[in-house]
Amino acid sequence: MVAKDTISKGKVIFSERASCFVPLEQHLICQQCAASLMSAPIPCPKCHQRVVYCSRKCREAHLAIHKFECAAYRKNLLKLLGVSHLALRLVLSYIPYIMPHLEERTTAKDIWDEITNLSRKPEASEISPEYLRSLRMVSLLDQASKPELTYHILCANFLQLYLKGHTDFFDQFGSLSASTEDWQLIISSLILRFAGQLLVNAHVGYALLAVGMEPNEFVLLQPNLWQKPRHLKRGKLHILSHSGNITAINLPYLSLCNHACEPSIRTKLDGCSVVNYAVKDISDGEEIFNCYTGTYMTSSKLQRFEALKEIYKFECACAKCTKTDPDQNYLSFHRYRCEKPNCRQEFIPDARVQRNNLIWWLASNAETPIICTVCQERQDFAWYNEFLGLIESCADSSKRQDLFKAFDDLDKWLVDYHSLKRIMAAELVTACFIKIDEGTSMDESEYEDLARIIRKQLEGTAAQYGDTSMEYIVRMTYLWDIIAQKKCRTNEKELLQMKGKVKYLASEHREVFLNYYNDFIEQQCK
Repeated sequence: MVAKDTISKGKVIFSERASCFVPLEQHLICQQCAASLMSAPIPCPKCHQRVVYCSRKCREAHLAIHKFECAAYRKNLLKLLGVSHLALRLVLSYIPYIMPHLEERTTAKDIWDEITNLSRKPEASEISPEYLRSLRMVSLLDQASKPELTYHILCANFLQLYLKGHTDFFDQFGSLSASTEDWQLIISSLILRFAGQLLVNAHVGYALLAVGMEPNEFVLLQPNLWQKPRHLKRGKLHILSHSGNITAINLPYLSLCNHACEPSIRTKLDGCSVVNYAVKDISDGEEIFNCYTGTYMTSSKLQRFEALKEIYKFECACAKCTKTDPDQNYLSFHRYRCEKPNCRQEFIPDARVQRNNLIWWLASNAETPIICTVCQERQDFAWYNEFLGLIESCADSSKRQDLFKAFDDLDKWLVDYHSLKRIMAAELVTACFIKIDEGTSMDESEYEDLARIIRKQLEGTAAQYGDTSMEYIVRMTYLWDIIAQKKCRTNEKELLQMKGKVKYLASEHREVFLNYYNDFIEQQCK
């Protein structure tokens, strides 16, 4: 994808609405529009608690697809199929558009040749129907390992046999020239073809989720959270301080964007629609890049190399990866000050030694040492364990004071916007809000300390992820709650800047945030 004109930072480049997606991890979202169900769900009456919709209108609109999947949901057949379930959705959605091109074909080979011709037909991508753009997507199935290829072949045949044995799907081909057996082979082949394309072209859709929400729960239906529909009670916005992946989605136009570790675009997902903004100025004739992995700010070159090689079968040669020091930006968020009294120098761990284990604080990396590159001494991180101990006691007022001081003391060990400082701020704020929700009272100075820590966390998040990222917005909810309860000082500039972030949310969540702002925060601008 190449810019036809100069595009300024923040401008919408293109939008796209997908007709095909499937929920991830059995999330109970609307299967027609991908709404995350801020209101009471409408279930399919036959596969109740497995497939739900946000309205009867959506349930009716999805019937043409769901009638072929209902029995599979009842039998729990789709859970382990991965990308092949989304491939099935593509077949179910696109076959009515493909069939008119195939009616005169008499054999499976003739049908497949015509499908291949369709996929090669030259036409401007921006005006092509979605089914043709999907047929043209790149596939790397020929580079898959033998076990992986066998798995996808078995999934395709399994789904074809399911359609034949448990639905009337193949009845629509009865009046055509080719036999049912030929159409079975074609449908199996189409599912396999789409699965191969989706392995490298499918996208993941995300949404704000309630804290602690299991995929099969409706936490947001709790009446104690709401004062009226889509209006949260004061101090409850932080229930939405978590984002997660909820859909595997087919976006063939977005798939035209090649990869770079410094993307040109920021993608906002809104149900089954996406809007793509320019994250920097793009010149006329310049290629527009998406990022398929972590960016150069959030991951090392080795991490990106391994992911790109395993999934997409290529080695990145973008501007960031071909620099003499490709990890310079990422490692700037891992700068320490040596804790040994005879050293106390700033250092960055040797990424070649640490490989993927710079994040030593995760349980999986607990045995990974961090060595000062100046004095070669191993760091003990006693301050980290002391901090965790204080978090567990944050219900106690005196311990909270020690906790806030311990956070401020992190500057002795973690330099600038160290990623661990941001994570420890999140642990502190989350723990304190849990206690507040349980009835613990805090005085004005403690709330001011909390607000100060949240602001520092947001600065670090903006530096590494951007101030319009989901990582930023979900942590912002805690500050909104403190401000809404008039527990900390603020100003009009800060409030308007935070309100501006709401435009990057999906419409159903944007409405909740704006209602909260208007109900409790806007008055503080006056």
